[in-house]
Amino acid sequence: MSLRALLVGINEFAPSDVPSLRGCVNDVLQMRSILADRYGFAADDVRVLTDAEATAGGIREGLAWLLSGYGGGGTDVRFFHFSSHGTHVADADGDEPDDEVIVTADHDWDRPFRDDDLAALFAPIPDDVNFTFLADCCHSGTIQRDIEILPRFVPPPDAELRRINARQSALAQSAVDAFQASVTAFLGAHPAATPADLQAVTPQLQAEAMKRLARNRFGAVRTDRHVLMAACQDRQTSADARIDGAWQGAFTWSVATTLAEAPSPPTYSALLAAAGRKLEDRFTQIPQLECPTALADRPFLTPLAAR
Repeated sequence: MSLRALLVGINEFAPSDVPSLRGCVNDVLQMRSILADRYGFAADDVRVLTDAEATAGGIREGLAWLLSGYGGGGTDVRFFHFSSHGTHVADADGDEPDDEVIVTADHDWDRPFRDDDLAALFAPIPDDVNFTFLADCCHSGTIQRDIEILPRFVPPPDAELRRINARQSALAQSAVDAFQASVTAFLGAHPAATPADLQAVTPQLQAEAMKRLARNRFGAVRTDRHVLMAACQDRQTSADARIDGAWQGAFTWSVATTLAEAPSPPTYSALLAAAGRKLEDRFTQIPQLECPTALADRPFLTPLAAR
């Protein structure tokens, strides 16, 4: 069995416009201990990048190591844990208003590490590899205020926000245009249609038009064959919080404590459900699990060939 994990935690950033965090390094050190103690990862199976090590280049090199050395036959497990800020920038290829961004130690607004970049790195992963991406970072900027926390979100500069908003407006107009075209096409194909007939198909036509505004939560992972564990919903913020006397990511804390308490490896779905229950009493973020049903029902970080 081939096990590898890349754990990235960034509290300190080179750019002056990126605020420091406090719990990200603690996150990955805690996860490293759990991987060793509960999941059989040897020291050489795990690479940890923290602060100045976790540049865009350093993360790319780490992922090149992580996503290699496969044994094949469904025996390989790969785990990428990213704990830092998240943000968003105007979409680069025109398919949505914005791209999700992981904020590296050397974050550059002109050359951000987009989810499109991650998707390109993840695409060659063989189908028989159990690959899991745990993203403990933000997707947007709402924040709960009843507990000592820092948001894991960096607001884009004003110029970037204007580009995002312009793209959103363009996509919204395209949705309106698509709906109107669909209505025209329906009436052309059904010249005897009554107002009641049009009313009956309107919800379907609207739904098809609104697909143009669909927004991935973190579109880097092929969730038809791999696992994405996201710290929060699209428009929520992942918390960097003081919990049990130490700063840590709320999501990583909920996952790590669930794994430490479990008598045997929980399934992905059971793990996220338990983590969500730990969060709901203290935070507003709702963690997300995206993967095939068959993987959701498998124990966390087990080879696909295992029965």
